[in-house]
Amino acid sequence: MTRLAPTPPMRVFLVDRDAAARRFLGEYVRRHQHGRLVGESQDTVEAVTQINTCKPDVVFAGVGSPELDGFQLLPHLTHQPMVVFSATSGEYAARAFEVRAVDYLLKPLDPRRLHHCLTRIGETLHTRERVQNLPETKPGLQKIVCFHCDRYEIVWLKDMLKLEKKERYTSVLTRGGRRFLSTLSLGYLADHIQDPRFLRVNRSLIVTQELLAGFTYGRHGTIDLDLSDGDRCTVSRRRAKAFKTWIQVA
Repeated sequence: MTRLAPTPPMRVFLVDRDAAARRFLGEYVRRHQHGRLVGESQDTVEAVTQINTCKPDVVFAGVGSPELDGFQLLPHLTHQPMVVFSATSGEYAARAFEVRAVDYLLKPLDPRRLHHCLTRIGETLHTRERVQNLPETKPGLQKIVCFHCDRYEIVWLKDMLKLEKKERYTSVLTRGGRRFLSTLSLGYLADHIQDPRFLRVNRSLIVTQELLAGFTYGRHGTIDLDLSDGDRCTVSRRRAKAFKTWIQVA
């Protein structure tokens, strides 16, 4: 199983004319377990340049000051961080969420409210990091080329019910009772079919849940299956646990 790397610290940038607010935020971020202050500014133009350079995860921006309006930052950012606005009243809250702010804080800043804000942002960043580090998933086999009566045909996975080893070939049963032959081995098909409807029950057979009519427990840990096409087969002891999980029985 792949181990995910620890989530890096939350990179925070502060933009506010209010020196007291910047100082409070800066000290709080520095003390935060997962916070890292990467810059601060009291000037909009300077802030745009620094944010585009240091690429923080989140920007805390003051609004409502004649000298600095955090809303003016947004059109000029080439890097798109999460943004938290703060003001002395709720006057700008609606506009803040219209531009997709992740939060809106009232001054003077409440430590408990700030803690909740940073915790929520940290959880969002952690989720993003996990998603980015997930292994790439492949869609799996969707169709195969088969032959029937001297004619090659494309058979789609969604139409298949059973795949069975027949000497050097694989026999494919589809809805409607049609049968085809494929030169692909059963082992290859088992490795490349990702659809959870299919299960390899033994060395010679792959079946779908749709084809299963019933089953009984056999001797020595095997399971005997009754299939709706009239055939019977046995789930090997090695695959019995996977079969029980597949059909969700204890």
